[in-house]
Amino acid sequence: MSRRAIRDRMESASCLCVVMTLIVPCGRTLRKYCILFRGTSVCAGGLVAVSRYTRSVRDEQKEWAAAVGDEVRAWLARSRHSQAQLADHLGLAKSAITRRVRGEYPFAITELIEISWWLDISLEQLLGPDILRAQKGPRGDMVTAGASEKGWALWGSNPRPMD
Repeated sequence: MSRRAIRDRMESASCLCVVMTLIVPCGRTLRKYCILFRGTSVCAGGLVAVSRYTRSVRDEQKEWAAAVGDEVRAWLARSRHSQAQLADHLGLAKSAITRRVRGEYPFAITELIEISWWLDISLEQLLGPDILRAQKGPRGDMVTAGASEKGWALWGSNPRPMD
């Protein structure tokens, strides 16, 4: 499936997915980052480097790429599909899928969306709760820490006095 077909399918789907493309100063590496998907902040391994010129991935990206690859591998096994079938569906070489599933090279967000459609699951299910939970910002975690335990209403980071 071509990138244009995937983009058209993303626009017609009942989700909001915004993909930004940034070019770093060297001019050769493209970076993509998914901002919002069905109201949940989703990121496929932080900033995912996708470039025909640069094949190297930073250590922190390797951890995320490996975690996403493990989830994809698990869902392939659950649905009784092979990596070869996935490669055929995405129009990639089997070796490229193998490298992505091992975590050597990260999946692009468009590939993850297409895989979730192909497996008939949501992107949230495909990525798994551990990956989604790990993407919370430190400020959001500090604001809500302890409030839910005491049964307080979450008004925000600066609630007004109650007098």
